[in-house]
Amino acid sequence: ISDDGKISEVFTTFDQLDLLAQLGTGPAIRTLIPRPEAKPIKVESDKTRGEEQVHKESFQRFIDEALNKGHLDVMDEILDPGYIGHDPFADLDRKSFKAVIGEFRRIVPDLTVTPDILIAEGDWAAARLIYRGTFKNKIALPVLSVVPSNKPIQFIINVIVRMDEDGQAAEDWKEFSRLAWLQQAGVVPPTS
Repeated sequence: ISDDGKISEVFTTFDQLDLLAQLGTGPAIRTLIPRPEAKPIKVESDKTRGEEQVHKESFQRFIDEALNKGHLDVMDEILDPGYIGHDPFADLDRKSFKAVIGEFRRIVPDLTVTPDILIAEGDWAAARLIYRGTFKNKIALPVLSVVPSNKPIQFIINVIVRMDEDGQAAEDWKEFSRLAWLQQAGVVPPTS
């Protein structure tokens, strides 16, 4: 927002794979990766008004410790025990989110996540995160196996987090282009 109160810049991330699949033009891989039904975000009251700096510091700690260093136990402190994350691939509880982060760090061991934007207001924190690293280790899933490319990957995730009264992340919504990630992993051919 500019000084005169007008929108001056917008960052948009959307799930291109889901859109292509709905239009009937997406790659066949779409059938292997179901998309959960979109659910509206419930806006809670500002129980944690005045705690915005604490929320930003907690979010930054999550980035520094869990994502960048792989200290996954810090997630138990930062995420509420009843945490639910709405990701483009599936909804995740705290345990499964830890497993996803651990597996992603195994696949991309030099992972570095940088917050391009990190803001907080009331019960909410939001960030635009840039993920960078090298796809060095094989992806092995029951429905899919991908040989590493040993090439750099980069993608952006936009995250909105609702914090609870204890200052923990209770729920979040992540959006990123699954198509861009699958193309960089070599699962889907690049668009020409």
